[in-house]
Amino acid sequence: MRENQLLELIFEELTLIKNNTDSMKEEIATLKEDVKGLKEDVKGLKEDVKGLKEDVKGLKEDVSGLKQDVNGLKEDVTSIKAAQKRADRRISFIYKELKNMDDAILGEVERVHEIMDRHAADGSKHLA
Repeated sequence: MRENQLLELIFEELTLIKNNTDSMKEEIATLKEDVKGLKEDVKGLKEDVKGLKEDVKGLKEDVSGLKQDVNGLKEDVTSIKAAQKRADRRISFIYKELKNMDDAILGEVERVHEIMDRHAADGSKHLA
């Protein structure tokens, strides 16, 4: 081989290497852009996770508040039931008292009717 041919062959190889290097540079630039986009995506995900953590914290606080409210309502219901039982007992007592008074009044009315009937039947008591 002659020197010119050898130089041409070396030149072709160097040109091929340069073209490959240029192609690799373009691919590296694309990869850098992809990595940059991934970094932005990760940053966004981190912000989303932070927001979710705050939301979960808020939900936990809300649930805790609801538990306290439910406990308060349970206490109120227990108190209302106890008051209802007391009121039922009082109503029952008053009903019995009214029934006794009613019976006493009816008994007295019957006694007065008996007296009036005897009086009406006894003609000697009437002066007019």
